[in-house]
Amino acid sequence: MRYFDKSIFKYLTDLKSNNNKEWFLENKEKYESIAREPFLKFISDFAPHLEKIAPNHQAIAKKTGDSLFRINKDLRFANRDEPYKTWIAAQFKHKKSKDVHSPGFYLHIEPKKCFFGGGIWQPDSQTCQKIRTAIAKNTKEWSTIRNSKRFTSLFEMDKDSLKKPPKGFDLSHPNIEDIIRKNFVIMHALKQKDVTSDYFLERIVDLCENSAKYIKFLTISCGLKWD
Repeated sequence: MRYFDKSIFKYLTDLKSNNNKEWFLENKEKYESIAREPFLKFISDFAPHLEKIAPNHQAIAKKTGDSLFRINKDLRFANRDEPYKTWIAAQFKHKKSKDVHSPGFYLHIEPKKCFFGGGIWQPDSQTCQKIRTAIAKNTKEWSTIRNSKRFTSLFEMDKDSLKKPPKGFDLSHPNIEDIIRKNFVIMHALKQKDVTSDYFLERIVDLCENSAKYIKFLTISCGLKWD
């Protein structure tokens, strides 16, 4: 099934050039028909697949407050002259998580910058410690997941890392490169033609399946239930 067509990229490009409330409200119907409604339909169809892959992670198709991110920026932390995001995105997080900074799956649609993501972005120091300790103690399990041929062919790791190991971790540890990461995030770039294809849902399901062991490791490391 096809959820998006090329008009989604035209709309987001136009929004970037006209990032103001007046233009957005004048084109609100386009936002609903081209962006939000198709994405909600995708989330709804994706939900039963996600339930099989990661039973405690959720895909909830509501206009606000669940999987789909709001198009409005949080103006406390953003440029007030550009009140809208110029992309659409959804996060499929653990039902027990309180915010976006928890292990989950992510889908991002933006002109020339579409991608599937997974993991945990900007975890707090306590969560970082839990993950790093789990990687250090479960060396074989982590290495098997992290270095599998299929995983490395599909995903890239976020490269933002500490300059030196945190206290308590040995520089000579075989997984030190991952232990010192600031974000435990993986990404797979998508082409615009993937997003507008009939196989888009199948592609995202496949990426979820191939990243599930990685997300499971992080989820359990954080003290959350996987299945």
